[in-house]
This record gives sequence, C-alpha cells and structure tokens, in this order.
Amino acid sequence: MKSKELRIGNYVYHKHSIGIKLPGTLTSGKDIELCKEFEPIPLTKEWLIKFGFKKDGVLVDYAICLNNEKIFGIDIKNERAHIYQLKPSIQGVNLCSINYVHELQNLYYTLTKTELNYE
Repeated sequence: MKSKELRIGNYVYHKHSIGIKLPGTLTSGKDIELCKEFEPIPLTKEWLIKFGFKKDGVLVDYAICLNNEKIFGIDIKNERAHIYQLKPSIQGVNLCSINYVHELQNLYYTLTKTELNYE
C-alpha cells in the first residue's frame, strides 16, 4: 500500500493479521517502507456492522446515522461498495464506489470530520 492512502487509525492487514496503522506522519523512510507490508482489508457487510451501519433495506442495504440523521448508505454488490448520499436535499446521489475498509474510514472522515468508530 502507498503511505498517501492511509491515515492514522486505518484498519489494514499486517503480516496476515488485522492491525491499526501506526501513529506518525509516514514521511520517514522507515514509515514508508512499513506501508509496503500493509494489505488492504476488503469491505464486507461484517465490517459495516462493526462500524455501526444498520440494515436499512429502504434505499440502500446499510445506512449510518450521525446526530440521529441518516447521512449515507452503502450497497455491496460484486465485491464493491457503492456509497450514496441520504440527506433529504440530495437523496440517493451516488458518491463513489470503494473496495476497502480504509477507504470507508477515509471517506467517512472527509464527509463528517469525525472518525468512524469500531464497535
């Protein structure tokens, strides 16, 4: 994996076990070399549930709330997660498609400025 894809706290595989990206800025040669040992974790329904997504079934397979409002939802099809905006003013807009847990964490942070909590 490339260091620019990762943020502190991203979940990744490291030597065949799930680990959290090490703290730091990933600018030193040692940090950048360590990133080469990381492998992305495929995003699955199980991971969505661990992050607090709830089965929705109305507009999307799974949705997550922030301040008691559904902010976005996810459909997983063919090993790809499709992210949809669920706020009423722009409901159902397809934001992007992702494949990995760290991509979901990064997207959530970008949209909400808060970390996606692991339950």
